[in-house]
Amino acid sequence: MNSKNELDTILAFLEKQIKKLRLDLRDNALSFDEVFSKLQNILDKIINTLGLDTELENKRRIYGHIANFLRKRFNKDIDVCKEATYILCQEDDPRLLTENFPSVQATKIASTAKEHLLAIKVYYNWLEQPQVCQCKTEIFSHKPGDTKPVITRVEEELTWELLPDDVRATFIRNNKKDSVGFELYP
Repeated sequence: MNSKNELDTILAFLEKQIKKLRLDLRDNALSFDEVFSKLQNILDKIINTLGLDTELENKRRIYGHIANFLRKRFNKDIDVCKEATYILCQEDDPRLLTENFPSVQATKIASTAKEHLLAIKVYYNWLEQPQVCQCKTEIFSHKPGDTKPVITRVEEELTWELLPDDVRATFIRNNKKDSVGFELYP
């Protein structure tokens, strides 16, 4: 965002759209689902105007947690562990992948990690106080000789604007009551 004028323009647009949605809802011109869908579209337009790519930033953040886990577990370079993470999670976004992806070393780390990883899951839970979303990345693994799995958790709080689009859409549809979860591995 470059100037106060741009912010004023975005806020005026938002106010106008919300007034229209209120009128449509009051006049029963739209169902609640239609209102939520339109609200999601409005928010997406604003986020696009601001230049935020929440999907990419969330991928980077979560993959960073997984790569740190791999780095600690296998004592390897973080960049190679990021590549191994992309292999494990079957990532194909060209904005994340390097020109020489996948490297031989990353492929070896991913292969070894598959012997130790049971699951990688991400959960988003909306918290009413202080109006943020708790994002929890869980890595289920085992070490050779251990019979009990180890769960590594990374928890963080995200504002509404930083949530992935599909998570925001689910929260809007469900009035922020349900948690949203994804399994990244296997």
